[in-house]
Amino acid sequence: MKEILIYLDPNSALSLQAQIREKLVEAIISGVLPGDERLPPTRKLAEMLKVSRNTVILAYQKLTDEGYLESRPRSGIYVSNKIISDINSAALTDKPISPKQIIKRGKGVDFKQYDRPLNEYTYPFIHDCIDTDLIPTSDWQEASRLAHSSNAAKKWSSTDFEEDDPEFIDQLRTKILARRAITASPEEILITTGAHNAHYLITQLLVDADSRIAFEDPGAPKLRNMLKSSGATLHYQPIDDSGMIIDDNIDSCQLLYCTPSHQVPTGVCMTLERRKAAIAKANQQNITIIEDDVDSDSNYEGQEFPALRSLDTQGRVIYVSQLSTILAPGLNLGFIVASPPIIAQLKALRKKIMPPPSLLQQRTACTFFKLGHYNASLANIKHVLYQRWKALWKALNYHFPFLIITAPSQGGACWVTIKKDIDIDIDALVARAKLAGVLIEPGNIYYSDPSTQEKTLRIGTAGVPIDRIRPGINKLGNLLREMTSNYQGVLTCNATSWISGDKLSTLMPGAMLKMKTVFGNSCHIQLHSDGTMSGVAELDKLETDKGRWWIEGDLWYRQWSTWSYGEALGLKIAITGKNIQWYSQDNMLEDRGEIILAKQ
Repeated sequence: MKEILIYLDPNSALSLQAQIREKLVEAIISGVLPGDERLPPTRKLAEMLKVSRNTVILAYQKLTDEGYLESRPRSGIYVSNKIISDINSAALTDKPISPKQIIKRGKGVDFKQYDRPLNEYTYPFIHDCIDTDLIPTSDWQEASRLAHSSNAAKKWSSTDFEEDDPEFIDQLRTKILARRAITASPEEILITTGAHNAHYLITQLLVDADSRIAFEDPGAPKLRNMLKSSGATLHYQPIDDSGMIIDDNIDSCQLLYCTPSHQVPTGVCMTLERRKAAIAKANQQNITIIEDDVDSDSNYEGQEFPALRSLDTQGRVIYVSQLSTILAPGLNLGFIVASPPIIAQLKALRKKIMPPPSLLQQRTACTFFKLGHYNASLANIKHVLYQRWKALWKALNYHFPFLIITAPSQGGACWVTIKKDIDIDIDALVARAKLAGVLIEPGNIYYSDPSTQEKTLRIGTAGVPIDRIRPGINKLGNLLREMTSNYQGVLTCNATSWISGDKLSTLMPGAMLKMKTVFGNSCHIQLHSDGTMSGVAELDKLETDKGRWWIEGDLWYRQWSTWSYGEALGLKIAITGKNIQWYSQDNMLEDRGEIILAKQ
């Protein structure tokens, strides 16, 4: 029983039952659901789709009456073998796209990239730095051994070097694309040597000096440089919390490049409303969308939205992805999903300028899928990386409580913006951190204008064991404080004097404290008169904790059960009006917020 994502459009003119039937028929016709494939029980599918069970029962019954499905006593509902044998693909009438003339390369390209050292560092907070201990080496070795067997060798040692492994393509269709709600025939898929090679082929086919392209800003620098090297004009579209902004500024563009599932570099996931807006804009203005879905496996929580390709009804989306970089970083196998005429021309172009990806690698990956290793290993690795990602968020919130804000994401790296009133040289911070064994990535390389005023960092944890995350972020926080020339000026401007212990004993009981997390969410803390306290943080889901507070001398102490690592911390307090600031015992600002006294 395969896992398949079915998207139901609440605004569709079709009923929910009709939409379920339509999606299942598409999956059966395209081969995503082959003959003899068992469908999920009606109750389970109803829960997945959040519809009534009766809706699913009626959809199954209708498809059974039409011959697509068959009911087997005491076994379940299956795809009919007979209907599979009777299906003939309809003729596709997409007009071929003429390849563009290749122009002189290198025009207007800034090749400045962040230097990722090969040396060992204690805290490599680089997004695409992979912890090799997580890679399922033994499973890959088993798949490789089987791929080298005499029977398998007949398939990858073929003299027909231009054809991709059909069994590997079938695994992609059923194990990866179905999870993204994409149905595709084998004629709609081309294997590439990684996603970058896929973009290169697409650029060669569709882009020239007359092209105008909408591109994310900030966005992937290598892809930006590739497009600029073709002589194309790039129109930069900003990113907000909903993803790439879709507006009338892109009406004159022929192509739109975007990373909707996990925006590079911010990690923002494009909302369903924004995805629909992108498709609508493409249909209205005759724009081709290049959807880069390489980093979708870096999402560890939150709602999973269907790929743009799955929402496309007019063949305007070209989908690019590759095998998970967190699972098989060195295998470098990617793929393109597009209409058959486009795939045919991409294949012809590939034949002229480069060899196809290794058939042995394709066969090895195919075997890895067939053995069930891909999904199982990916689930295990994502669980580990999710724990590291949450540890990073916790460390940032503890060590950078008022210095930064982060973009909303569902996993992967954190896109960190240092607040405007903090005077810091990012390049100098990166260099100093490197000397301390902390590798971080400056955000300016992702902007079309590297001299942007945004002071940003990209911090990832895929290469950092969980027990090193807090110490590494602590080092980074201390460095930032040391290097901030206006730290004592701007950050202490509201503090007039420390509140004495006697006065704290009068002010703090019953007070409400309000502050912001580094993620921009509100956090409220109620101090109870009996020395206990309760907190509520408005994250993706409400998080609560309880603790205690007390006063020793002129210090206010607090200790949570789980927040702030459950550690007791003594702080000096300064209050001006409703503004409250907490300072460490060596007079370093630790946090600030608003206080509402019980007497008010």
